[in-house]
Parts: sequence; structure tokens; C-alpha cells
Amino acid sequence: MALDDALIAEIQAHDTVVLGVPMYNFGIPRSSRTGSTRIARAGVTFRYTEAGPKACSRARPSIKA
Repeated sequence: MALDDALIAEIQAHDTVVLGVPMYNFGIPRSSRTGSTRIARAGVTFRYTEAGPKACSRARPSIKA
């Protein structure tokens, strides 16, 4: 849990997020999905609304390479 908190704080502190992720057969590797699961926390990085999940933090550009 401490690592997850540190990852969330690091992403929230930056203005741009750059992800270098390979694609195999139109999907990303399991290790990359695990990383995104670690930072997805209800009430911290997103919240549920009647229209569906919404980001809690300010919008920032993300670059997927």
C-alpha cells in the first residue's frame, strides 16, 4: 500500500505523464495493466458518479509511446 501511495503521489505531482508501453496482439502486457491497477483507487484517483467513473485529479496530458 505504501508503494501504491508513492506512485499516486508521483503521478499527481507531474504535469505530463509519459507511458512507454509495448503492444502485443493489440493489447498491453500484464505488467503494464498491473501498474495501472495499482494507481486506480476510488475516491483518490477517480470517483463514481451516476454517469460513470470520473477522474478526481486535474486533467493532464498523457503520452503513450
